[in-house]
Amino acid sequence: MTSISALSIQQKISGLNLKFVTLQLLTSLLNRTNNNTIYKTLQRLEKYQILTRLTKGKYLVSDADVPEFAIAGFIVKPSYVSLESALVYYGIIPQFTYSVTSVTANRAQTIVYLNREFTYSQISPQYFWGYEKQKDVLIALPEKACLDYLYLAAKGLRSSAIDEWDLKPLNQNRFKNYAAKIKFAPLQKLLINKKLI
Repeated sequence: MTSISALSIQQKISGLNLKFVTLQLLTSLLNRTNNNTIYKTLQRLEKYQILTRLTKGKYLVSDADVPEFAIAGFIVKPSYVSLESALVYYGIIPQFTYSVTSVTANRAQTIVYLNREFTYSQISPQYFWGYEKQKDVLIALPEKACLDYLYLAAKGLRSSAIDEWDLKPLNQNRFKNYAAKIKFAPLQKLLINKKLI
C-alpha cells in the first residue's frame, strides 16, 4: 500500500495523463523547492513502482503503455530514431535489431533499460535534419535513415555492406537531394562506390 503522499502524486500524474516525468516536472507537481524532499519522494515513487528511472532525472510512469521509440526520444534530447531501427521500421533491412538506435547532435552513448539497449550515435549538428513526427515520435525519413547509416559507415562506425538492403521504399529524388546536402567527402565517395548517386 502506498503512502498518502505517493498516492496523491500518482493521482496527479494519472490526472494529467503523463507518460514521462522529469525532475523539474516533479518539482512543479510537488510545489516544493527542497531537493532533499524531492529526492525522498522520488525514492518512494520508485519503491512503490509508480515511476521507473530511465536515466538521471528522467522517469517513465510505470503503468504507461509507451512505445520503445517514444522512450528513446525522451531519454536523450535532441535525438530522433534512425539507423538500424528506422531501416527495419521501413522494411529496408529485414533483421531484428537488439538496440533501439537513434542519432543525436550530442555525445554518443548507450542506455540500458529493462534489458533493452537504447543507442545514440553522434552526427554533426549540421546534419541533424530529415526526420518527422509520427505519433509523438521523431523518426528519420527512410532516405535520411539510409544516409545517417552510410555517414557512420563512411566514418568506420558501421558496416558498409548494404547489398542485402531493399531500397524500393526510398524516394530517389529526395535521397539524391539529401545526399547532396551532406558535404562529407568520405560519404560522397561511398555513395559513388555503391552506385547510390
